[in-house]
Amino acid sequence: KHFGIQVYEFWRETQVNNKTGQVVDRITVPNGQQSWRSTTYNQGMMVGAALAMYKLTNRSDQRFLNDSKTLAQFALIHQVTHKNGLTVLHDSCTAQEEGVCPHYKGICFQHLTNLLETEPTYTLLKTILTQSISSMWHYSRSTSDLVSSSWTTHPSPPYLLSSQISAVS
Repeated sequence: KHFGIQVYEFWRETQVNNKTGQVVDRITVPNGQQSWRSTTYNQGMMVGAALAMYKLTNRSDQRFLNDSKTLAQFALIHQVTHKNGLTVLHDSCTAQEEGVCPHYKGICFQHLTNLLETEPTYTLLKTILTQSISSMWHYSRSTSDLVSSSWTTHPSPPYLLSSQISAVS
């Protein structure tokens, strides 16, 4: 069996909630306790990994495509916010994560876009990606085209480079 598939299967079996599709955030050292805090980064990376395995098997092993859809579904239900009549990808970041958290949605958005390219009839996914873009453009952009890390509110200083990178990824 391909080593990449072995690694994926280990991660899928030990770090993903099989009922919900939620990916574990981290494991605390030294006690090994899992933190099930939800981030778009973790969901997005696992969607990307599942899609990579699907492509590695020449799109013949449907379980990887099914995994990617289950993982995406968790993000589309639990990692969104509703504002201005739109459903938009969203992360709840702690103060300690302020510098890196704005990257998370961009990474997730990128892998979700790859899934949509593979499964163009995935209506909920297409809707949320489209509404996230619309929200960024109409509600989260300054007159100088800087973007808020929330994707739903007007940006204000300090403008984070990570927010801008996330918005254009």
